[in-house]
Parts: sequence; C-alpha cells; structure tokens
Amino acid sequence: MASPSIEPPPPPWIYQVFLSFRGGDTRNNFVDHLYKELTIKGVYAFRDDSKLERGSSIAPALFQAIEDSRAAIVVLSPNYASSDWCLDELVKILECRESLGRMVVPVFHNVDPSDVEKLSGSFGLGFSELRERLLKEEMGMEMETETETEVEKKVKRWKEALSEVATISGWDSRYREEAAFIEQIVRDISDKVMCAPSSDAGELVGMGSRLEEIDELLQLDTNIVRMVGIWGLSGIGKTTAARVMFDRHSRQFEASCFLTNVADKFRLHGESALQHELLSKTLLERDLRTWPLGKGCNLIKERLSQRKVLLVFDDVDDLQQVELLANKLNWFGPGSRIIVISQDKQLLEAHGVNVIYEAKCLEDDEALQLFSHYAFHQNQPKKDYWELSHGFVYYASGLPLALKVLGSFLYNKSTCQWQNELNKLEKFPNRKIQDVLKMSYDGLEELDKKVFLDLACFFNGENVDEVRDILDACGFFPERAFGVLIDNAIVTISNGKLYMHGLLQQLGREIVREEAEENGKRSRLWKPDDVYYVLAKGTGTKRVEGLFLDMAKSREMCLSPKAFEKMFKLRLLKLHNLEPSQGRYKVQLLDECVQSLSDELRYLRWDGFPSKSLPSHFCPENLVELNLPFSNIEQLWPGKQVLPELPRNLKYLYVGGTAIEELPSSLGGLAFLVILDVKNCTRLQQIPISSKLNSLESLDISGCPHLLKRLSGNGNGELPESVGCCSSCMSHMDIDTENTTCKFFVSFPHL
Repeated sequence: MASPSIEPPPPPWIYQVFLSFRGGDTRNNFVDHLYKELTIKGVYAFRDDSKLERGSSIAPALFQAIEDSRAAIVVLSPNYASSDWCLDELVKILECRESLGRMVVPVFHNVDPSDVEKLSGSFGLGFSELRERLLKEEMGMEMETETETEVEKKVKRWKEALSEVATISGWDSRYREEAAFIEQIVRDISDKVMCAPSSDAGELVGMGSRLEEIDELLQLDTNIVRMVGIWGLSGIGKTTAARVMFDRHSRQFEASCFLTNVADKFRLHGESALQHELLSKTLLERDLRTWPLGKGCNLIKERLSQRKVLLVFDDVDDLQQVELLANKLNWFGPGSRIIVISQDKQLLEAHGVNVIYEAKCLEDDEALQLFSHYAFHQNQPKKDYWELSHGFVYYASGLPLALKVLGSFLYNKSTCQWQNELNKLEKFPNRKIQDVLKMSYDGLEELDKKVFLDLACFFNGENVDEVRDILDACGFFPERAFGVLIDNAIVTISNGKLYMHGLLQQLGREIVREEAEENGKRSRLWKPDDVYYVLAKGTGTKRVEGLFLDMAKSREMCLSPKAFEKMFKLRLLKLHNLEPSQGRYKVQLLDECVQSLSDELRYLRWDGFPSKSLPSHFCPENLVELNLPFSNIEQLWPGKQVLPELPRNLKYLYVGGTAIEELPSSLGGLAFLVILDVKNCTRLQQIPISSKLNSLESLDISGCPHLLKRLSGNGNGELPESVGCCSSCMSHMDIDTENTTCKFFVSFPHL
C-alpha cells in the first residue's frame, strides 16, 4: 500500500518582496518601473501605495507585511533618511533579517553608500533635519527627564539601522543606466526569492534561469518516476544548482537524500557504504543493519519502491556507481525524482537517464556580480576597481569556481595588489582552480591526454576536420578522443571549429610546462620566448613533438644551424614568419638549418619559408598538411632530378603566393587531397589535375595567369572537363574571373 502523499508546509511568508522607499523621491519613476518588472518576472511584491502624508507612526499593517515578506528591497534615495516612517520600516526590516532570516537587498539610488553609513552629504543632512524637528516637538511637550528620551532612543536605532544596511551587499545606481540597472536588480532578487532560505547569496547568482530549466526537465507535477542528469565542466556549478534545487523541493517528497562525493566514497569504502548511506538518510534510521555484499540493490528496491523520494547523486564517474544506487526506475515510488550529477555525458546516456541538463558558464553581467559578491561583499565592484574586476572576470570566462576563488582571494586587497595578481595569472595559473580542473584531465586515458594537450597548446579554435586529419595521422584516434573530450565537457564544437574553455587551455599548457625545467625538453612549445630560445640556441631535444611560433609576438631571429637537428620526433611545426606589410622575413636561416627537418612531421606550416626548396633528403611520407604560403620556394624539392612523390595521405596543400613553377606529377593521384591552394602563384605553369582527385573539395587557382592560359587552351571558352570532374564533392573553386587574363572563360564544368 502506497504511503499517503506528503503536503509541503506552507512557506513562512506571503509576499516574496517588500518594497521600502521614499515616495517623493522614487514613486512614479524608479520604484514604479522596478515594481512593474518584478511583476513581469513573476515576483509577488508588496508596495505601499498610500498617498497620505506619513506621520510619526507607521501603520501596523505595514509591519505585518514586512514580516510576511521573503525579502525586502530598500531603495535608499536622497530623502529616505528624512522620513521617520521610512526609518521605522528599515528598523523592522533589519529586525526580521536577524530574527526570521529574511533577505535584505539595499539599492543606493543616487546616493553614495558611504553617505548612508556615515550620515554625511545631503543624505545625512536630511537625517539631521528630521532629528532636530522631532527633538523640538518633544521639547514642546515640556517633558523634563534626566534619562534618554524616546526620540533619542529612536534616533540611535535609526543610526544603527542605516549603518547596518549600508554594509549589506546591494546595488549602486550611479554606475548603471536605469533600464539595465532595474533588469539586474530584478534578476538578482528573482534568483534569491525563488530559492531556499538556506542558500548562500553568492550561490544564487544566475541561478533563477538554471532552476527554471531544471524544473522543466523534472516535471514535478507528474506522478511518473523520472531521472534527470546534470552535466558540465568541473567548477561550473552543477553541484550548486542541484543543492539549491534540492533545498527548494525536498519538502514535497516523503524522503530525500543528497549523496555527495559518490565516486570517492565508492573507491574508498565500496558499494555497501554508498547504499547504506542512501537508505539511512531516506529512512532516517541511523542504526540500519548491515547486509551481505550484493544484497543492497534488493534492499533499496524493497524499502523505497512505495515512497516518493528525491535523490541526488553527486560526482558520479562510473556507470557501476549509479547502477548500485538507482539501477531501475521501479525501485522508487510514484512521483520520485532521481538526479545524477556527472562530468561524463556518455555515462548518463548509457544509464538511460531521461533527460540531461547542461550546466553552462555565466553571462558576463552575472559573472561580474558573482565575482563582486566574493571580492567586495556587494553586487558590483567598488569605484576604483571596475577595470581590474573586468580583467579578472574576462580571465575566468564565466566559470563560477574561478570567480569565487579569485574574488575571495582578492577581498580587502589594494588595487596595486589586484594588478600584480592579474599580471601573475597570465604566467602562473591559480593552483586552487587548476587542481579542480585537473581532475578532468586525470580521468582521461593516455591517448586522450595527448589529444587534449595538442588542442590546448596548438589547436584551440581551429577547424575540426583539419585537426582530426592531423591527429589521425599521429595515431591518436581523434574521432574517439573528441567524443570523450566532448562528453566530459572539456571540448565543444561550434561552426566547424574546436573550442575549449580558456582555463582548461591554461591547464593543458601548465601540464606541459611542468614536464621539464628546460624548455627544450618539453613535449610542446608555443610561447614566443621559449621557441626563440630553442631555435636560436639549438637546444631542442627528441622530447619536442610540437612547435608553434607566432612571429607577430616574437623578435627577429637567426636560426641555429642545429635548430631542428635533435628534434627528430617533431610531429607538428608551424611558424608564422612573413610580415606582409613590410615584405620581409622575421626568421633568418642558413641552408643547413632546415636540412634536419623531422621525417615524423604530420603538419608543416611555415609562412614565408626562406629557402627555395625543401631539404633534398626530407621524407614527407607522413605529411597530412603542407602549408608554405608567401615563401621563396620555387620548387618543392631541389635539383632537376625526378621530383619525389607527394605523400599519399596528403590532404591539404597550400603554396599560394610562392614562386613555384611546377608541382609533382604525383599530385594528380592524391585520392585524399581535400584542399589545393595555389593562389597568386604567378609563375606556375601547370598543375596535374586528374579524375583521381576524388576527395578534392576546394581549389583556388586565382591569380595564376600562365596556368589559366594553359587550362583554357582549348579555345572554346571553357575550362577543361578534368577540372570539374576531378572531384564529385568539390564545393569551392576560385579562378578570379575579374582578372583580365580570365576574360575568355564563359563556361565552367559542373561542380
């Protein structure tokens, strides 16, 4: 027989927000707009619309409304402190904050918070005038007493209240356009009042929209048993969102359990300990008997199958863990909800979780608010810290963990200390943040770790197809690795490009940096100063697998004759070399400098390659991409001998803007070639195009006058059929029909 459903107790409030304001300052403008936006957002607010002059005593109904409100917004305007009615409201609001745990959100509307705290400026003047008026009224009553008068007692309470409210995290209108300012206040208060009273205010930033999405997936109004996954990057707020949701809804269930650190507990204490904790918390039985290994699943089903339960399993990293706790939905009573939190999306899908919520990074304004909560104990930066705050927020890129750690560390520090810390972060990442993120890396298999490091050091933001082809040639099985990295929220693909969070990229680069003290003994080099030293001094070793240099960020250099001699395991080489605007090279070298290029190269890009050809003994058989734009190269290999064959696996060939005259005949047989770019090769006479180029998708022969004349030699105004038939999947061909040398083309082969 099913247990009777448990009705949640009524909330200890009627209104979600009480608005305290000085009517003469803000009614019919700011408060009206604020009230309207709160209503649109679904926040039930109490506003006293009385048009009567406020006397010396506040209506009892207003005191009751304050007690009946979940939170209070106190709009501290220039004349707020000149109203005894407003000040009595404030005292009551702060009493409820102390005794009932009510939230208070001050809004400093055209006043400086320090003026409120110190009763200075025009704000303090209004308070002084009120005090003088009340004292005169009291003296007129001819009350002679040596004890503290009622007015003096009131004034003391008001001063204390104003001093207290000025130190509460709030909003300052002086740094905001009004519409945007109101929007942020409404979003902030909505996040807070929709959540449980026990939640820390910082945890509630940006939580409103997240909870709405999770609630929609939970479908709490149905009587089915439903399992929901929460998935996302480490430190992105998965646990926080689940905890707030749990606090908010647990009263609606007969039993509930938030099981933390599932993965660690499973490894340290085994399956029985996890199952025992689950049953102990849901059944509220501390002395629950132990059971033989393997019997826990039956006990969970037996004891919970007739109960409506809310269960949260946090930090699950193995399918076995969730199978031991909630293998089947019929283990739990009608209306039950099970939430599984994991960084592994594939795990959630494998268990058959009904729906998965993806936790995402905070928007910029939410990130600034969360950072400010920890750095300043208020909702926005202090006056002299705005620019620096934006620097830290940009660095954190919306990751709540980073915003909290950095904000807490910077609290109460000077602007000079802030600047030093921001400069330091560019070279040395925060250890607390890195330790959390590194758990994602530590859980990867070795090949997946290699792919992660290549992406972090070289390929963040690059074309996914090209990167996949390059890493496939390295034997890293990128198709599988990309799937793992995506499922673990480490990498995303958007518009055909690979992306990872900036802090994950910094993590990967820090892992490589820690491989060795000497940069020539690290597996990957990308920092201009490190690459400069290795190439100029010839200190590279066999440990170097990848070397990328953006010469726009480096000095001019003359390569050591032994620059590449010991880097015989080099897989990836990319040098941005030419400065087109100045027409000169930043890398100078002797011929012997490139004689020792590694035969292990899968990817070779050298902008402005200074030599007239590649080394004669260089074996390119492993190359997937050869990219030598704007270089001095006249032929791929030196001499008049038969040109070596291009590698059969070559997929990308870029030699645009070079002095090359001839391409190897073997190019016509490259069945895997995807892109051929010979743009602006003004001396190029011919390219061996054939129907065997059945993977070719993009061909750029614009700016090649001699080549175009040869191709159009049939005299009928058409390009040869071989150009159009070389690939059934060609999607782009550029021949620059605006050029006068191309005026005779009137027909193009079908692409």
